[in-house]
Amino acid sequence: MAISESNSVLVEVDARGRVSLGKLHAKSGPYLATVEPDGSLILEPAVVLSQSQRKLLQRPDILRAMSALDATPAEPSPRGRPRRTASK
Repeated sequence: MAISESNSVLVEVDARGRVSLGKLHAKSGPYLATVEPDGSLILEPAVVLSQSQRKLLQRPDILRAMSALDATPAEPSPRGRPRRTASK
């Protein structure tokens, strides 16, 4: 059962500064942690990108080309081996 935003669960920080999120049923994976000025912690699910992926996603021309590919119906690919042509 996932905890909704309106429910609170008491968690304790251990001597090494760790907290178990098991009570919250958090999904495994990377999170971006932000510490607010009042000491509140905000965890947001994150996606890790390589430098090259980040650079590609910052290029509008690449994004337009990817959108165009998504909008184009895929042509069926030929099945089987290519036919041999008679050699002379």
